[in-house]
Amino acid sequence: MDGRPGVVAWRADGRPLSLLAFSVAGGRITAISIVTDPERLARLDLPKPA
Repeated sequence: MDGRPGVVAWRADGRPLSLLAFSVAGGRITAISIVTDPERLARLDLPKPA
């Protein structure tokens, strides 16, 4: 989300399950945003699972 560092969890069928995006300040994580809504995840430009 917005180019922030994060983690994407994928379902076995290749669809995204959840996204955790981290806000970082001073080298520390200051906030974590979590997206689990399938419709919102489908609209995001996520990298393909490895």
